[in-house]
Order: sequence, then structure tokens, then C-alpha cells
Amino acid sequence: MKFYKGVLEEDLCNNYIPGTVTNDFKEALTWKNRISGNKTKGAAKHVKHGKAVVIEFEFNEKDLKHYIHFQIKGLHEHNKDNCWCSGGKTKAQINTSILSYKVLTVDDECDLLFK
Repeated sequence: MKFYKGVLEEDLCNNYIPGTVTNDFKEALTWKNRISGNKTKGAAKHVKHGKAVVIEFEFNEKDLKHYIHFQIKGLHEHNKDNCWCSGGKTKAQINTSILSYKVLTVDDECDLLFK
């Protein structure tokens, strides 16, 4: 299954661990815009700002546990197993490194936005 994430370009590396991701490209684009912007209030309050990109990668959804694993109390978000974040299956928490990802170009973004 394809997943997307808006991320600071400087945070990308080999063995990148994505954390919270989405299968909705438009939501990832919102994350990118929030990171790239200068807004420091509201949803962007705790966001580290800078040059951002959207990445796309494949992850086997069979390796994602039920969203109940995301709701476990007392366990830090980044220490949880790979799981869905909710029953809607639009966001997932992936805490293992991904083998490869593609940094989307502006043309790629336009294709996904208007398809």
C-alpha cells in the first residue's frame, strides 16, 4: 500500500523511520505546507519549520496491527508497534525503517492532486 508523509528535507536519511504517515496524499501535502510555512500558531505551533517535501513509499498493510495497539496508554508514540492510528485506516504509525522512498517532485504532486 502507498503511504505519504510531509517531512523536513534535512530529516531524510538512509534507514528513515517515518512515524505517523497517511495514505491520503492531500493530507501529506497539508503537512508539507505546514512545515514549509512560517505560521507558529494553531496546528503549526509545535512544528519544526524549514524546507519540506512529500515522500511516497510502499508498506505492506498486513504488517500493520489493529488500531487498538495505537491506543495503549503509557507507551510513547514512537515506541509502539507498526499499527493503524484509527479504525478509518487513513493514518498509520510506522516505527521501523523503510527500505526506500521517493521524494515527490512538483510534477508528481500535481499529478496526484488532480488525478
